[in-house]
Amino acid sequence: MLTVMPPASCASSGTTNDLMAKNVCWCIACYADGIDDYRVYLGADDFNTSPDNYLLIYTPRLRTEVGVSQRHEGVYDETRYVLRYGLNGDYSHVIVARTNHLRIDGLQLYATGGATNESGGFTIGWGVESTDIRFSNNIVRANLSAGDGGSAGIWIADDSTTVRIWNNIVYGWNYNPMVISGIRIRGSSSFVYNNTVYDCKNGIVVLNDGSPVVAKNNLSLGHSSSAYSGPFHPDSVNNASSSGDAPGENPIDLTGTSALDYFMGENDLHLDPSAPLVHEVAGMGVGLSVDPDLAFDTDIDGEIRSGPWDLGADQIESTGR
Repeated sequence: MLTVMPPASCASSGTTNDLMAKNVCWCIACYADGIDDYRVYLGADDFNTSPDNYLLIYTPRLRTEVGVSQRHEGVYDETRYVLRYGLNGDYSHVIVARTNHLRIDGLQLYATGGATNESGGFTIGWGVESTDIRFSNNIVRANLSAGDGGSAGIWIADDSTTVRIWNNIVYGWNYNPMVISGIRIRGSSSFVYNNTVYDCKNGIVVLNDGSPVVAKNNLSLGHSSSAYSGPFHPDSVNNASSSGDAPGENPIDLTGTSALDYFMGENDLHLDPSAPLVHEVAGMGVGLSVDPDLAFDTDIDGEIRSGPWDLGADQIESTGR
């Protein structure tokens, strides 16, 4: 269960939760005690944060945190924590966040219903400028009955700054209209690294007004329209596409489009070491463990990325996961 608001006794006048005044980080752990069927709204005035006093929403997985991991293992699993919401018209989101200094790690977001007029799975900004947003190791899937108007699995809007998106799996955002995307970024400086985006109408879309979007090591394929579109920053590198549109240096053109060409299955987007075309993505990434803008060294399963980096959210291990 995910509980966003604390007891009323924690509130202060003006701002509901003043993390700076208390000099704390607020960590909200999500437990798999049943699917949470509602949306989460984090308002612009709900939290007073700073780089050192941030809000973290996560699934505990380490033995030092919990007896049994509450986190998915890189594949959608309803026995682990799931936040599910039936999108129901315009501006409808599973999570919409208008706050600063937010970190979301290891969740499963599942959107059903109709995503109309700029709806989304995880949406940042939405009328305000948010800064220092980190979205990592999440699964964002959809099964939509309708859709239009700029909807996306991950929707970064409204001139937000320093948004970091890595090790996420996004799939199923594929209802008919052209404007539905796996990841959609508008006017926001962002770093988009090692994400797997599959079976969407469009993969990763940038609608920018000069703010840099740097994409590295992303794996985007199997879409009914483009894998990438928009003005990516020239520092982008080693992105893979099934439609010949990967941005930046060293673009990788994939020869396959189906899940079984690269993955364990349609709903298990771990790289399959025995898949016929997996060599096109295995070991084809750049190492990011000392990247100046977004440094990390693990994959979506928490496994160390040793040796040459694979593209997308998963690093092939000897077990095939």
